[in-house]
Amino acid sequence: MKSELNEIIFHLLVNQSTSLTRIEGDVPDKKISPKEQIHFINKYLRTNKIPPISIDYDGRVKLEDKTREYLYHILKSSKFINLDYLSPEVRMSLIILLLLTSSSYYSLQGLADFVDVSKNTLLNDIKIIKERVKGYSVQVEYSRTKGYKIIGTEYNLRKLLVTELKTLLLHDFAIPLLEKKKFIVRNELFLLEQRLLKVEKALKISFTDEQIEHLPIILTLLIKRMKAYNREWFSEIKRFDLENTNELEILKNH
Repeated sequence: MKSELNEIIFHLLVNQSTSLTRIEGDVPDKKISPKEQIHFINKYLRTNKIPPISIDYDGRVKLEDKTREYLYHILKSSKFINLDYLSPEVRMSLIILLLLTSSSYYSLQGLADFVDVSKNTLLNDIKIIKERVKGYSVQVEYSRTKGYKIIGTEYNLRKLLVTELKTLLLHDFAIPLLEKKKFIVRNELFLLEQRLLKVEKALKISFTDEQIEHLPIILTLLIKRMKAYNREWFSEIKRFDLENTNELEILKNH
């Protein structure tokens, strides 16, 4: 579906005026009709507060200059995919992140609904997740009356959270997906990014563009976990005696 969407976006960009019939002829062998494809693109545009593509009663397709510019950016960066389809690896990362950022237990049906799969598919995912998290000395706990939860020391759970999130962020579509699943809010990321820029200046260091983009997201999910659990924990980093460094004092003040 990704290639078909990209072909339709390309068609919309190179044709100042077009119609569903023209798209049908220009993008052959489609599994989904152009009208359904445009409907899906519009869902994505509305999520990002971009004017949607309009279709007149006679099938003529129109889009505003702002929309055209945004679609060009999507096509150029290859960041557009069907966020309604999730590969098993991505599904499992999302489930782990959900269980780590909420204090609630989740039922099998609740987790299946979260990643839009059947309960049988989710059961297979859970089996793999159980093996996957063992390397972090944590485990998936199941209660027949409550559901699923990941348990372990706070240090190991936070380490797992950051690792899974970093793995997910390797995908181009990770940020819109995290936004769709309600893990992040754009304006909150902007505020954290501004604080990081102040830290960068105070510490006289230089973050990479990737770090400036990803660190606010990592901090957001860590903060969600802290708020959800609010429990005392001890970091293994203490043995490196960081408590009295100037850098730590600067970070506390920012």
